[in-house]
Amino acid sequence: MQIRFPGVTCAVCGQPLPPGSEAEVHPTLRGPKGGKKYYHSQHGAQGNPKVRTRRWVHKMSDDEFDRKYEPLNSPSVDWEYPYWEADEIVGQKDNHVWTVLHGDVDRLYIVPGIHRVNQFAFMVTRKPWKDKNIEVKWT
Repeated sequence: MQIRFPGVTCAVCGQPLPPGSEAEVHPTLRGPKGGKKYYHSQHGAQGNPKVRTRRWVHKMSDDEFDRKYEPLNSPSVDWEYPYWEADEIVGQKDNHVWTVLHGDVDRLYIVPGIHRVNQFAFMVTRKPWKDKNIEVKWT
């Protein structure tokens, strides 16, 4: 929104917000008489705790995932089976463990690290992941 009146200051940095400048209404802070508090738009999530900044996610196919990270077979079965149970990942290095998640429309996704919500299984890879912002659509 554009500031229309002089004398308004940013709730985050305290700098003045001149008339005509872009600003956002802070969702929780209020002035002494219940008035709205504003902050510079460039403060983004810092100014507004209810707004999450978008994170960049590297999306890859399951074939690309297989080539890049080399999933290991579960130690509890004799045939080729990449899904591990929770008790089998104990002692594995954190950056080698992935979680297979139930997604929408019966799709499976693989994300780095250990997650409990929508968890289907775990995977352990020969090569470590270095970035948590990876998403693999398992087909």
